Amino acid sequence: KTTKITKAIDDESLDALIIPKGKSIAHNVINNDRAVFCSFDLEHGGEYCGIIQVSAQLFCINNFHANPKVEHISNKFNKYVRPPNSAIWDQNTTAVHHLSSTSPQILSADPINQAWSDFNNFINSNLHHNEKCIMIAYNGEACNLRLLWK
Repeated sequence: KTTKITKAIDDESLDALIIPKGKSIAHNVINNDRAVFCSFDLEHGGEYCGIIQVSAQLFCINNFHANPKVEHISNKFNKYVRPPNSAIWDQNTTAVHHLSSTSPQILSADPINQAWSDFNNFINSNLHHNEKCIMIAYNGEACNLRLLWK
């Protein structure tokens, strides 16, 4: 059974799959300097509007244990999203970021499926073989993760 599992793992050793007690599921990836972190933020137009902007920055931490050094590994990603015509914009939300259905950035934006595809391509094109991306959501628990689960 171990042989079959090992062959199915695709470039991962069986030891890399064992998570030490009390450690994160990302422990081995971080510990072996294979982690690329993606700090991302989403803006939305309200509960019935959806995501209107995706922005991100990729970085890694080299020599995590010896002499940690943060290295930005890409340009920033920033893409506006055009919600469906049926979207209902929340005035309280738009007062925060000052974007609305008539904002030039929104009018010229791609729909979410294209923007999300571009975001995924941005991440994948900046990862090297064996690197894993760890997502860090700005204001994640209060807002961003709820939007992503929709």
